[in-house]
Amino acid sequence: MLKTLLIIGLITGLMLPAMVKTSGLIPNQQTQALARDLTSVSITNNELPPIKVAVVVDKTLSTLDTGVPQLQLTDLDPLIDLLAARGGELAVGVIAPVGNEPLFRWYFTSPALKPVDSSRSETNLFRVGQARARHEEAMSNYREKKAERLRYIADIDRTMRQKLDTLLSLPPAAMLSDVAAVVQHVDECLSEPDTEWDIQPLKYALFCTDGLHTAGRAAPLSMKSRARIVTVSDGTLGILAPFKPIEFENPRAAVRFIVADAERTGNNQTTSAER
Repeated sequence: MLKTLLIIGLITGLMLPAMVKTSGLIPNQQTQALARDLTSVSITNNELPPIKVAVVVDKTLSTLDTGVPQLQLTDLDPLIDLLAARGGELAVGVIAPVGNEPLFRWYFTSPALKPVDSSRSETNLFRVGQARARHEEAMSNYREKKAERLRYIADIDRTMRQKLDTLLSLPPAAMLSDVAAVVQHVDECLSEPDTEWDIQPLKYALFCTDGLHTAGRAAPLSMKSRARIVTVSDGTLGILAPFKPIEFENPRAAVRFIVADAERTGNNQTTSAER
């Protein structure tokens, strides 16, 4: 009986990457209900840094023994709202037997800056009129760009939720855990040139895993992206221990921390730049 269960677990684990790759083609029927209206999100007008976040969820059988909680789609809502407001990128992957699967990635464009009305600083009536005309034209362009971006963000949110709903719903079934390869993928993702943004983005890596690497011998890990590392587990860190991550036992609390830290860090950077 035990031998049969092990064989079933191994087969399921080996099929996991294929399941992940094809699952986005058939959206879960509940996904439509999970979609939210992002038009109410407060769009940032200040020059605050965008956010780049990589999220990894462990789908191996060891998490059942170590009690690692599984991330839910609704746990990511505060982070998605922040990305919609500030711009950035979300990358999501799973820990499976073979960690050579690329991360699923979604790019959020930065919001347009609201034009400043320079007519208030003018004293000449002729120049006041000219400044107001320029401002009205700039505001018209701003409103068009804002509406276009909201449509773009809504499309991203819809397709992203279809993929994430399927991905996060997969049960932990893989026998082997290639943590090292996924860490390398995350670091490469967060180390890519940030030419899309005028401001250097804030970077975070969230690992929902026990860190137990069982797919061969792992080389020493490094994080050249200098991302802030956050983990969700029962206290077991495995090969992630040398990073001395910020630990949480609950995915929602970890996401709330990332959002609060990004908001606090971004506001501090803006205040320093204005001095």
